[in-house]
Amino acid sequence: MTGAEERAGGRESRRYLLLVVTAGESSRRAGETALWLAEELGLDLRITAVTSPHVLQGPLDQLLKPSTAERGPVAPVPLPTTARTKEVIRVHETADQVLARARELGITATFKPVKRTGDAWSGILAEAEEGCAMIVMGRGDDEGDFFWRVAVEVARRSRVPVLLVP
Repeated sequence: MTGAEERAGGRESRRYLLLVVTAGESSRRAGETALWLAEELGLDLRITAVTSPHVLQGPLDQLLKPSTAERGPVAPVPLPTTARTKEVIRVHETADQVLARARELGITATFKPVKRTGDAWSGILAEAEEGCAMIVMGRGDDEGDFFWRVAVEVARRSRVPVLLVP
């Protein structure tokens, strides 16, 4: 039995592809690429998102729409009042779209956001635990912007292959 099998309780741990979602258009293209790769390679898909320090927990449609009898009460979500609100919502919309498409394709997918604090690249690399086959992420839409710098640092420091989608 290998070390990975022992840590997984005797089961072989499932390999996965890590998709990093940001607010940019390149992130939407990265989502499409990650879905294709996961389907072709038979990998699970783990999605993480880099947003402002504000992170939405739970399905976006339940958080941004009023509660209903079917959904039950919805807790209020504290969002910033600046442009970061739009960024947070765009990131979560992209993640929700990828999750929905993964379900349609029969790909096992999970979503866990990472708060943007300090060096976001270290949070992303922490998500690329044992079993991660590859990281897929948009390279950012403008050279020198926050997400571009994060993508470069992830590519430089990762121990697994990183695909930066333009």
